[in-house]
Amino acid sequence: MNKLYNPYDPYNSCSTDNENDPKKSYSTNNNNNTKTTNTTNNKLYNNIYKNLQNDINNNKSLTTENIDFIESLSNDKKMEIILLYNKVVESNKKLLDELLHKNLLR
Repeated sequence: MNKLYNPYDPYNSCSTDNENDPKKSYSTNNNNNTKTTNTTNNKLYNNIYKNLQNDINNNKSLTTENIDFIESLSNDKKMEIILLYNKVVESNKKLLDELLHKNLLR
């Protein structure tokens, strides 16, 4: 079964080749290339994830790329992002309330 390529998949599990075919033989170089690709994908995935967390913490607006990336995450990672976002929203709300309260007292 062929799957579409997902650029945010850190393990590159969606492949157009039938890699599970036991009749197909791979050379050692191909296995090394696959390991390198997986390592590179993991680093990219981690960098994108960290940048997304930093953007949320710094109150930057989410881009469509960020939203696409969030949609591709596992449910656990999505929940982490949602909880982080809610935490930042709550802290912003508290700051706004404090500022409003201080301005009303003047």
